[in-house]
Amino acid sequence: MQFTQVVGHFNTKKQLANMQASNRIPHALMLSGNNGSGCLPLAMAFAQYIMCTNKLDGDSCNTCAACAKNIKLQHPDVHYSFPVIKKDASKIATSTDFIKEFREAMQQNAYTNINDWLLHIKAENKQANITATECREIIKKLQLRAYEGGYKILIMWLPEFLGKEGNILLKLIEEPPANTIIIFATEQYQNILPTIQSRVQLIQLNALADAEIKDFLIQKGSTENLATQVARMAMGNFNEAQKLLQETENDYFPMVKDWFNYLFTNNGPAIAQWVLQVADNGREHNKLLLQYIIGLMGYLIRIKNIGSQNILLQASEQELLQKLIAKNVNETMAQAVYELCANGLMHIERNANTKIALHAISLQARNIFSGKSVYL
Repeated sequence: MQFTQVVGHFNTKKQLANMQASNRIPHALMLSGNNGSGCLPLAMAFAQYIMCTNKLDGDSCNTCAACAKNIKLQHPDVHYSFPVIKKDASKIATSTDFIKEFREAMQQNAYTNINDWLLHIKAENKQANITATECREIIKKLQLRAYEGGYKILIMWLPEFLGKEGNILLKLIEEPPANTIIIFATEQYQNILPTIQSRVQLIQLNALADAEIKDFLIQKGSTENLATQVARMAMGNFNEAQKLLQETENDYFPMVKDWFNYLFTNNGPAIAQWVLQVADNGREHNKLLLQYIIGLMGYLIRIKNIGSQNILLQASEQELLQKLIAKNVNETMAQAVYELCANGLMHIERNANTKIALHAISLQARNIFSGKSVYL
């Protein structure tokens, strides 16, 4: 994976490239960010860049022998550690036992999260961890000479799953063998042992901006309208953005515009008909529709407080929000509708009747906008 294949984090990519160029790569590095921010893809891209034998300007070439091996996650000097489960009761499993499945999962989606990973290995109802046996195996691997005479790299995905077993690695982290680099990719830095935290150089990744996700989706072939909507609904999580893109090819704006028109004209029959038509589109579609309304209400609140600059909106969406503001929709009303839709989304996810939920949301939203009630 190249840096250009990682969404956003331009300054961090430059920082990592400069570390290698100046020969000042820390022996233990911690990349920390929220789910979907790209800690693991960035760690993989950095490892490929370090190993690349024909570096470009700030990125790996993606064509040399070392890059070819890293693309397949098969470079003999780049090791991976990640949470696993027992394959059978008689043996404690390690990452080596699941490396084939891990390679498959990463080829499909390097932004995967722990739930996706457990689903991939058919272990969604089991507890994964990084065991003491795994830690001892890591020590043995990194004490061996590099096969190709350069660096040895360990990428540990989700070190928060180490627990107290992480103490086994303290000496390795503090005094690794020569030319050994350990890269941790974490989504819950606060759950990592303080003894490990104190021995690594931390790089905190910001949540991805909507515009960064949008631009990357367009680069991958999505339309601008769909990329804009998906980027907002993903809320900085590129893994979620990819799922949203797979689940829908719909433009939600016309449906939502009709909804607001029916609410403000107090058109009960039209609201009821709208609910019937929308509900027939299916549960997942309706969840995404509510997420879209939630996003619009969030943007309305931001516009009321800081203006419309630097906000990712289509012209039609901005026009709609300005009309709502002109109709005296204030932050309190927008927040109430935001929470109303969020609660409705939660109930639909828990298998509530979709038609009843959407109709209740619509009637309560009508009351909120009419000023009859702003309380849920």
